[in-house]
Amino acid sequence: MKHYDIYLPEKIPNTIGLYEYEDGRPKAELEKDYCVVINGEPNWIKKGFVFDYASIPRLFWCLFLPNDPMYAPGALYHDLTYAAELFNRKVADDLFYWIMIAGGTPRKKAKIMYNAVRLFGGFTYKQHTAASVMKWRHLHGIHSTLRPLIPDYSPGVL
Repeated sequence: MKHYDIYLPEKIPNTIGLYEYEDGRPKAELEKDYCVVINGEPNWIKKGFVFDYASIPRLFWCLFLPNDPMYAPGALYHDLTYAAELFNRKVADDLFYWIMIAGGTPRKKAKIMYNAVRLFGGFTYKQHTAASVMKWRHLHGIHSTLRPLIPDYSPGVL
């Protein structure tokens, strides 16, 4: 796994609850832009982005709450990198891990969650359509239709 230096100016994103999925999973919308600093470069997730925190099966909620503040920033960034297909899945998953660590998630728990997205994240990633990808890219001022946008993390994407 590639290492990234992460800094979170704000530990918890400001959100408003929207509604629930059919399985009762919480869904939220960013109330204001949220910054994740990766390798010294600010990455801004724009106000209005809708995400579902961590996509954890209900069976495991007793161990991993979907909206736990420790991994909320990682889940938020991961949801965006998947939804907008900014990077390949491996890069998005590696960033998810390191952002969770920066947010205070214990390494063992972060590793379990990382392994889960490596194993099962492809199902979500493959469901995207060109329209769904472009919806979130346009919110962030990105107009390229390349999928993924770039293969590896690059400063200045967000």
